[in-house]
Amino acid sequence: MSKRNEGPQYIDGENLLVKSNECLAEELLLKQTAHSDSCQSSEDLNQNVSREFLLLLRNLSRISSSLVLTHDLESLSDELSNTLPLLSINSAIIGLYESPKPENMDAENINPEERTIETAFGFSNEKIFKVKFGGKKAEHDSIHSLVDEYATDKECREQCVFSLYCKNDELGILFLPYDNRIPVEVYDAVRMSISSAVKGIQLLSKIKDLSVTDELTGLLNRRGFFQFAHSRLQHMQRNFGLTPLVMFFDIDGLKRINDNYGHKEGDIAIATFAKILRKTLRGEDIIGRMGGDEFVALTSVKSGKDGKKVEKRIRESLIRLNEKNKLNFELDSSIGIVALEEPTIECFDDAMLKADSVLYEEKRKKKEGIH
Repeated sequence: MSKRNEGPQYIDGENLLVKSNECLAEELLLKQTAHSDSCQSSEDLNQNVSREFLLLLRNLSRISSSLVLTHDLESLSDELSNTLPLLSINSAIIGLYESPKPENMDAENINPEERTIETAFGFSNEKIFKVKFGGKKAEHDSIHSLVDEYATDKECREQCVFSLYCKNDELGILFLPYDNRIPVEVYDAVRMSISSAVKGIQLLSKIKDLSVTDELTGLLNRRGFFQFAHSRLQHMQRNFGLTPLVMFFDIDGLKRINDNYGHKEGDIAIATFAKILRKTLRGEDIIGRMGGDEFVALTSVKSGKDGKKVEKRIRESLIRLNEKNKLNFELDSSIGIVALEEPTIECFDDAMLKADSVLYEEKRKKKEGIH
């Protein structure tokens, strides 16, 4: 028998939730009655159930309020491991979809097995984990394997599967250990709390991205560039052997493009130049738009002289673009490159000023027809 067949059995949580159930207090009362002594008075039963009911409500309230305050998936996993055991739930395994459901498509028209799981995270018996699938196609088999691996509670081999959603936005899937002593309303409350927490984390991540990203180009904005550049320099201080380079770029004639063809074409010029930089420079290089037609990059080379090779590649990319005649204008740039003497913030700030001066010296020569 395969490992998958030996793993947990899966129960559709949605079916559990749509079944006709008595109210939570009545369900708790029945459970208490079944395990109580036959001579126990009705008044004692009601008092015990009321205490259990209030404790459950307090725990649900505590869980909901604590989950909504989490700021990333790691802190959410940690909080789940601290709070869900209060409800006798000792594991929670979550798979988040790579992208939301298309707005023009109903949930019924989407096969869950065709969705792509981007990230899986959660906890089981106090063990916290996070796995990145890297956007590979619909790794539901992989997330089932994670459940097989992490859902190690031998007393509960049934896993309840729920959809995570916020309004009409499907976020992912949730696996919780099934226990028929836990009211289905508790599962639903947990599902809603986790959905809200995940949505909040995703919105917070978007806000953070917006705070350091240039909307038009997708590159870092001024704030983001300095933030990441300073971090990279600190890393380079511990890893010798490469020379950091500051590269300044200024699109030539952007005002003329705006005046002659309109600001929409000017935006196309800016976005196209950003693509040239992203394609020509390396993925690990830090590239930012400082504003308007000005761009900057922090890269590293074996020798400061290699900066000319990088500059040559960028100019050749611009020449090839213009030869294709796909734009209503020619795209060109002035460039200033300066190597840092040392990977320090002071040298970086000095190199930024020098690279800016080199760039504008080239721009002056172009205007005066000096080559």
